Amino acid sequence: MKIKYLFYILIVSFVIAQESIVTFLPQGFNIIQLGSNGFINSTVTDVSQISLGNPASNHEFNRISLGISAQIESFLDTAWIAGIGHQRLNNVQPQSFGFIIPFSGIRVGIGFGQKYNSRLDFDELEIRTVEFPEGTGETFQIEHETYVTNKSLQLSYPAFRGNNQELLVIGGRISINKLHVEQVIWKSSSQESISSHNWALGISYSTPCIFIKRIKFDAFYEKEIEFKKYVEVLDSLHFEQNYEPIIVDMSYSIKGDIPRYISMGTVLTITKRIQMICSISKLYWSKISDNYKNQVETSLNISYRPVEFLHASLGFYNTDRRYTGVSQLYSAGNKFKSTFITMGLTLNYLNFNINLSLADSHLFGGKWRKQTIGNISIGFHF
Repeated sequence: MKIKYLFYILIVSFVIAQESIVTFLPQGFNIIQLGSNGFINSTVTDVSQISLGNPASNHEFNRISLGISAQIESFLDTAWIAGIGHQRLNNVQPQSFGFIIPFSGIRVGIGFGQKYNSRLDFDELEIRTVEFPEGTGETFQIEHETYVTNKSLQLSYPAFRGNNQELLVIGGRISINKLHVEQVIWKSSSQESISSHNWALGISYSTPCIFIKRIKFDAFYEKEIEFKKYVEVLDSLHFEQNYEPIIVDMSYSIKGDIPRYISMGTVLTITKRIQMICSISKLYWSKISDNYKNQVETSLNISYRPVEFLHASLGFYNTDRRYTGVSQLYSAGNKFKSTFITMGLTLNYLNFNINLSLADSHLFGGKWRKQTIGNISIGFHF
């Protein structure tokens, strides 16, 4: 119990320290590119996800298109050290939204997405004093909520069209990202929002192939996001020498970074009805902190269209988070490692499409990553 108290104080200490480093758990990033074709980073097949993927993929939409998605996930009773749990915030916002307008060969898009979403769940803590070192009988609950949203403007343009139906598209995106942090510790509370800009560049090249119908190569790079803000907090929590908590005014800085990102992938259109999509991505966490190793993610999905208005997919998505040095204690081996089995279904009716997807890691997930995630999106093409 004493160790748990220490960990809790370290995690939420930004209200009593000069600087707070925001902790981004792997579970909070969930699977932001989960769709009916599985987990796809390098290309975009759902208009609702354009704010989070390869901006060059917007060229796939040749009509005015819009889409919106919602995501749910199971509660993790233990997601980190000291038995801290994780659950998704119900913040009355969609997981993602996208709108694309074609102008001749150019595609202009606006989008919204949730890049990170997490509520840490702590056990109730007893109030202890010098007179009652084993507890006064009263308890209090720590609340810690963090999410990052993204609003973007993007553009894609066909840079080259070959005589044999080759196509090279380049795309770019400018995003405004906002970090929201809310915390309650006993009688102290804090709410802060920090904005930061970043950009992404992508390419997409497709060509007919001798052995299969068509092959497409996609890649994009997204710049890191740096959040920093100096704040003054009225009525903050403070500990006197006798460990009696009192309320005082304090000031501190909040800092949190999301690393740069690169993703590459291939789309193989084997026949009119069968398609295979694979991708590999790298997140440069080591540039954020010496305590992190870079993170590699891979995915593979196969989709089948038995009839024109329906297609289904099956695949996997593999991810991990690794630490170095002393912080290996916190990663606890392979507890963050996870392989999700992904399944998806798309139904097309008139100008609408409904996409259902499911990802589950209970069979091949580490102790802190056994999750079930569901996503539904609706798109309309004018």
